[in-house]
Amino acid sequence: MFNNLPLHPLLVHAPVVLLPLTALGVILLVFLKKRERQVSLALIALIAAGVASAVASVLSGNYLASIMYTPTAHQRWGFFLMITSVVYLLVAAPWLWLISAKDREPSGAMRALGYAAALSGIVVTGLTVATGHSGAELNWSNVGSEQATAATSSGPVTMEQIAQHNKAEDCWVAIDGNAYDLTEWVSGHPGGAGAISSMCGTDGTAGFQGKHGNDDGPAKALEQYLLGPVA
Repeated sequence: MFNNLPLHPLLVHAPVVLLPLTALGVILLVFLKKRERQVSLALIALIAAGVASAVASVLSGNYLASIMYTPTAHQRWGFFLMITSVVYLLVAAPWLWLISAKDREPSGAMRALGYAAALSGIVVTGLTVATGHSGAELNWSNVGSEQATAATSSGPVTMEQIAQHNKAEDCWVAIDGNAYDLTEWVSGHPGGAGAISSMCGTDGTAGFQGKHGNDDGPAKALEQYLLGPVA
């Protein structure tokens, strides 16, 4: 926390900018014949800063999730990004250091290391996009859930209302007389997204009971997505 605000939204912007930017720099250096020592050393520093911010983002995100919600897909993408960014640093930094020496003749091993650095940068960039996209989806779905809770606080939810939320990205389900907004849970369901998305906009009591019966675990998992009783 910083000034009573969560650090995570402040930290996530650093890896989102630094990691793709350094990946572009590494790719350009792979194909440039003339390389400036200062540029190579600056890229090492920026990659290290990007990795550090990725680690800090994961740690602060885990803390935020523990007190607010469980961002299943976003949390997984963030973890993959953190691990991959560390690998990126371990591959790219030695190559950048080697090419920063003006008197060093390029070898086949150095070129291979450069290609590996460029490839790892591309992978990191892809994971950065996936992590950012899942985070945006999570934030907007939370806004939608808050609006749904406000809209239903004055009374029960009708099946007509539930039927309007019949997509995986906007998924309400009736189970045992209660309405649930399972939008966040679609991608995080251990049994696969299809098991939830097939019930969106419907009364899923039969499917839920047929799969889980009287198991307390799934019933408790539903509680955090409760909208209210079904009229």
